[in-house]
Amino acid sequence: MSEWRAIESAPRDMTPVLVWLSVPHQNSHVHTAQFAPNMPRGIIGGLFGFDLKGDPTHWMPLPEPPPQG
Repeated sequence: MSEWRAIESAPRDMTPVLVWLSVPHQNSHVHTAQFAPNMPRGIIGGLFGFDLKGDPTHWMPLPEPPPQG
């Protein structure tokens, strides 16, 4: 598994990644996300591609999928 990286180094080309979200007054959590320049906050993710709630502070590449079969 990769190490968490500073959010400033995340790819900005719609590559899916994992992000660590800091959510005020709630538990922080991990989400899949994509950075999209055309979105108001520059990031989309979560179920159905909704704008994420919280501020991403770190990211890492998605793990390799499990073998098929």
